[in-house]
Amino acid sequence: MSLLTDIARSDVVARQLKDRLLGAFKGAGWQVDLELSGSEGRFRPDMVVHRGPRRYAVELKVAREPRRSLLEAMLADATLQARVYAQEFRASPLAVVAAARISPAAAHEIREYAQRFAADVAWGLLDSETCFDLHGEGLEAIRPEPAKKGDPNASLSRPPPDLFSDLGQWMLKVFMADEIGAKYLGAPCGHIRNASHLASLASVSLPSASRLVSQLRHLNFVESEHDGLRLVRIADLLQSWRVSSFDTPHEIGARWLVPPKDSAEQLSINLAAYTRLLFPVKSAEARQGYGPAREGPRACLGLFAASEKLGFRFAHGTPLHLYLEDISVRVLVEQFSLAPVRSGEHIDVIVRRPRFPEAVFRACVIRDGVPAADIIQCWIDISSHPARGREHAEQIWRRVLVPRLALGANS
Repeated sequence: MSLLTDIARSDVVARQLKDRLLGAFKGAGWQVDLELSGSEGRFRPDMVVHRGPRRYAVELKVAREPRRSLLEAMLADATLQARVYAQEFRASPLAVVAAARISPAAAHEIREYAQRFAADVAWGLLDSETCFDLHGEGLEAIRPEPAKKGDPNASLSRPPPDLFSDLGQWMLKVFMADEIGAKYLGAPCGHIRNASHLASLASVSLPSASRLVSQLRHLNFVESEHDGLRLVRIADLLQSWRVSSFDTPHEIGARWLVPPKDSAEQLSINLAAYTRLLFPVKSAEARQGYGPAREGPRACLGLFAASEKLGFRFAHGTPLHLYLEDISVRVLVEQFSLAPVRSGEHIDVIVRRPRFPEAVFRACVIRDGVPAADIIQCWIDISSHPARGREHAEQIWRRVLVPRLALGANS
């Protein structure tokens, strides 16, 4: 797989950090292979390095923010991928995580995490300043060249506005709606002609749409055609989107006030009734997702429950998730017959308040009167879930995203 950067910190940031790692290997006399062809097309490591009998398949992840939870998640992801690539390229795995600046305290915590959970692979940690650690056979002596005084590459450029902001994610879904289709994505369809057309379709301001298109151009994720704009390198964009979404969710466990026979069915019934309450005139089935104007807090199925509503059920016995804009006790009890669990009580439904509500609720899909998070949101959320999330997300990737977005052709 190509370098999974957090695009919000720009390609410049990722390229400079990658160059720092690459330069350190070359300076220590290692051979570096960048033009790689994996058996699955574009799924390949960032580089393969070798010196004498030692050979490593390197997977590098660049974090938008040097938060411990994000760095740990990215190191875990890099470790899993590096193991797979190592088998294919007959090498040892090397997982590296990087950020523009990593504090000594954060670096210490990541080292402890790696020593505990990634002891069977080589790993590394680096930033643009003083942090540079590689651990593995033959790697400890590798050091980067000191930055030259006055070198513009010695410090990283200030990142542009977040490509994956709340409205940014929503507009990206609008960009992909034509290819994904209304069956899986509740965003307005239409080939995007320009920023003004995007603003109109997405119901956002023209400056917001213009900024997004400008960032996509700067990062080479969009090309102009005779009839409008076309997204390119979509696989890289989606993977970076997924990485940028690693975060600890704001959620609570809830229990039914009156236990039903079928918890999943009851959640759908209550959610459909609540949706009819929000839209008493125009049927919810006639509209896809929630517009910016609404009568009350928005709600929809999330994660595995949403994926199943969209027709994809791979993991059995997974927890039920409800996305809810207002997770107050009043809304839970009055609208969904749920109550927050006390210590030791059984959890029937996990209620999550989305970090990016516009991206979640505006794009949700209505099935049988029940709103469910769209297929892109399901893929992003499920991929980091411990309950067979990676396996389930891979099925969505292979069966929906790859064929509908023609990822083999335009990414």
